[in-house]
Amino acid sequence: MPIYEALTGQDYVKIAGFVAKQPETSIPFICWQRGFKGEGLLVDSIQRLKEQMPYLHIFWIEDNGEIRAVISFHERMSIEKVPIVTYAFVCVTEEDWKNNNGSYFKELIDWLIRNKWNEYGVERGEFFGVEKYALWTKELCGDSMEVLGKDYALDLGEIVYAYTIDFKKYVGTR
Repeated sequence: MPIYEALTGQDYVKIAGFVAKQPETSIPFICWQRGFKGEGLLVDSIQRLKEQMPYLHIFWIEDNGEIRAVISFHERMSIEKVPIVTYAFVCVTEEDWKNNNGSYFKELIDWLIRNKWNEYGVERGEFFGVEKYALWTKELCGDSMEVLGKDYALDLGEIVYAYTIDFKKYVGTR
């Protein structure tokens, strides 16, 4: 499946249009909006955030010309002063969410680990994700993923997990 990085205003329009197609009450929609402080459908907000955070990257995966999943992440330094990445916002189609189809999400994560994050010299990621995203990640990453904790997010009505992925270990096991 083709994977793209959002680099232009046209890309932001496409991403905002994809998110806008998801029901406003769906977890994928709410997770995306939460990351953008409720303004994830506004192209100006996406562009402004990219300008404020030049280390924010947004990638999406398509199937037959349709976006199936979008993941944004940013690079930062860990407490140990090593470069890491973390998800900023994630959105999959409502259809894939309801049908527990994590294939596009997992393909995008796999590609990011093998290509982009490796390119940046990053060896691990620290993430927060609702239970379904965390389970899909565990299915993909196996022992390379370690759950650090979980908590119930009242505003989402979902359990949110904190977890890490050891990218070197993941690539070495594949």
